[in-house]
Amino acid sequence: FGAKFPKEYNIYLRNDVIYNGYVEDLGAALDDMDVALIPSFFGAGMQLKIFEPPSRGIPTITSPRGLAGYPLEDGKHVLLASSTDKFVEHLINLQDINLRRSLSKESLKICNRLFSQESFDLIILDEIKKLTK
Repeated sequence: FGAKFPKEYNIYLRNDVIYNGYVEDLGAALDDMDVALIPSFFGAGMQLKIFEPPSRGIPTITSPRGLAGYPLEDGKHVLLASSTDKFVEHLINLQDINLRRSLSKESLKICNRLFSQESFDLIILDEIKKLTK
């Protein structure tokens, strides 16, 4: 997915690798996924695209820098990789259905806690209290 796929990588697109580009309905596109591979090696700040798959229980391999301090743990909630070799290793490891199930279960738990309406409300109320002191 995404509108900025480097043209020099087109040689890697084969029958088993699909580049969808920009999608109008991300939810529907994610519903068709078994795993998410989201390399994020440069740029600034949190990368929201990293959080959508784990929030849906999709086992996710991503780069540590994109988590921006959120407490998703390597091997428990997501798989973290900082090199091509590590991404490939994790992708091979995800052939294990038990690993996929565990990552799915644990990522749903933490994301529901972190991104629930209740959590957002508590953050907003806390900030309002700070401003009114």
